[in-house]
Amino acid sequence: MTTKLHTKEELSIDLKGWITQAEYARKHDYKLNTISRWVKRAKEGEGSPKIQYLDVPALGITLVKSL
Repeated sequence: MTTKLHTKEELSIDLKGWITQAEYARKHDYKLNTISRWVKRAKEGEGSPKIQYLDVPALGITLVKSL
């Protein structure tokens, strides 16, 4: 006899005020590469962070705080 366990994890995340790195770059007239480097440096703790970020593992993305 085989029993299947159905487990469904519900996840709710309030993303109000968070945008994609590409959207931030477009809105503030930066190159995407610049924003990506800021996020990378912030994650590594290098210098004073220029941007706030939020990792969303369930979506596989890193969002940034909109100004």
